Amino acid sequence: MIENLDCLFAYSNTAREVLPLFRTWYEDARRTPIWSKFNLIVTYALEIYITLDVQQSPFNVGLPITLEGFTIPNILELAKHYQLPWNLEIAEYLYHMLGRHPHLIRLTIEHFASQKNLDITNQNWQNILALYFKNSLHNDSIYRGYFSRWWNIISRHANLFDALGQLLNDPAVSIELPAMTAYNLEYLGLVSREGSTVMLRGELYRQYFQAQVAQLEQLLTNLNESSLQAAINHERLQQLEQENFELRSLAERDGLTNLYNRRSFDAIFAARWQAAQAEGQGLMLLLCDVDFFKRFNDTYGHDVGDEVLKKVAQVLLCVKNDFSDCAARYGGEEFVLLRLVKDPPEAIALAEKIRLDVAALDLSTLNNQKLSPPPKITISIGVVLYFPKLGQDRQAMFKKADEMLYKAKSNGRNQSCCHFQDSPKEVWI
Repeated sequence: MIENLDCLFAYSNTAREVLPLFRTWYEDARRTPIWSKFNLIVTYALEIYITLDVQQSPFNVGLPITLEGFTIPNILELAKHYQLPWNLEIAEYLYHMLGRHPHLIRLTIEHFASQKNLDITNQNWQNILALYFKNSLHNDSIYRGYFSRWWNIISRHANLFDALGQLLNDPAVSIELPAMTAYNLEYLGLVSREGSTVMLRGELYRQYFQAQVAQLEQLLTNLNESSLQAAINHERLQQLEQENFELRSLAERDGLTNLYNRRSFDAIFAARWQAAQAEGQGLMLLLCDVDFFKRFNDTYGHDVGDEVLKKVAQVLLCVKNDFSDCAARYGGEEFVLLRLVKDPPEAIALAEKIRLDVAALDLSTLNNQKLSPPPKITISIGVVLYFPKLGQDRQAMFKKADEMLYKAKSNGRNQSCCHFQDSPKEVWI
């Protein structure tokens, strides 16, 4: 099984060489008995644009299974899990604005679930959502990263840009497009398609792209004759959009490790706490600290120390299950990992895997320096597993994790100290 194949799509030359191999294996399986025993499952995100020869594409053979978008009952059920008092009218409005996009809908619900200061009746929710959607076109919001990626792709491909213009002229009506263009737009998640007939998925899509096109038209109007040709290829627009996207990423990511920063972790912690309460699940928090890191920095220098922190961050990223996990750099050499879990053994096993993987890191070359003998680092971990109940404070959980981390360090480091809610004693590993 190959997971997250879309990571390869960003490297178009490599993708064009590697992906046709899957098609070759498929053809071999039809002709060669030994290959007929070969089964391959591939998962990948759709919101990527990649140019492949249709005759060589690995995605038009076998059994394709596409995850469906959210229905209105799905939206109501998810809102209920996050304890949002939304009725059918609010769910229909969210459906209308975001067009069944599962991740954008979940981001919206998690965002409002984390707003503790909101005390709003059902009658006011639609006004709040409408104002939020309006501001999301101009301010730094949870949607900007997704829409800016789509705009980057569309503005670089003339056939997609022309098709978008036709859709924006009358977004309430389905239009017929060339089959490949219709397929690409559906693949990106921007339209719903029946044959070659497509319609824009959601109202927020229309508002965002209309604003982008209007900015582009205004720019072209203001340019003089000599610079018009240079502006048509949108290169400057792409550069500015990329810069804006990177600035927005800086607000939620740690600049060194690219993990979530402390501010983002606090917001995600609040949302996951509510989710665990609503679903009756366990919430695990791992608080990790690199042992003797100050001594390491003093010995090898801060540049080498930074490389070590990046490697520890990669260990945390490698143990993530899915997008519901949260790995973050909490500060200095401290890291945190959140996960919804079922029982203590899962928490213990994860903490031990992280500890062993960090201890096994190859540090023979850091910051382009060969270190002899290669240094070794270890990590201490405080582990807490709670089944959050109404009225409980999530900060108490974090304090308990900090207490477990302190015990792990006081007891000799390179170990984990675990506390499970309602358990009379800690577990050491």
